[in-house]
Amino acid sequence: MLLCAAVVGVFLWFSLERWLFVIIVAGLLALSLGLVVVIKLWRAKVFLQIGLPQIDRMSGLEFEDYLAKLFAARGYKVQQIKNQDDYGVDLVVAKDGQKIGIQAKRYGARKKVDVEGVRAVIAGLPFHQAERGMVVTNSFYTDHAWQTAKMNQVELWDRNRLKKEIRRITNFDSVKN
Repeated sequence: MLLCAAVVGVFLWFSLERWLFVIIVAGLLALSLGLVVVIKLWRAKVFLQIGLPQIDRMSGLEFEDYLAKLFAARGYKVQQIKNQDDYGVDLVVAKDGQKIGIQAKRYGARKKVDVEGVRAVIAGLPFHQAERGMVVTNSFYTDHAWQTAKMNQVELWDRNRLKKEIRRITNFDSVKN
């Protein structure tokens, strides 16, 4: 495809007036930029269509996939750990030289994530060579989980924080509860 574009470019360079060539190249660059904008808007639309009710119906693996896309949209390099021996870390995300191990907990809205979810990510950080830990859920946490996370500098995203982060990516306030 690139070779074809180069051949056409060379042909146009020698067969058209220079000013016409410049106009065509400028138009193609503008079209490319427009395509980038359309892709970003489409990505935002996809996130808008997925609200917390849809997340509540996801499987655990679907939730991990969704979080991978969410963190990628936030500019992180994402590695999904898709095996039984994940050592309590479902995703490893990296940005600005810092690695974060993430435990994803997709629960029913009435079930709270307990301390074991926090302990699992703490245990997996050395194995994945991550500096920080995070647990993300579509639900809430027990008091014991909050205390353990605070003592170990593990960041917790509950249902409200997840909604806020989805809004941040989409730049809209229409994320459903």
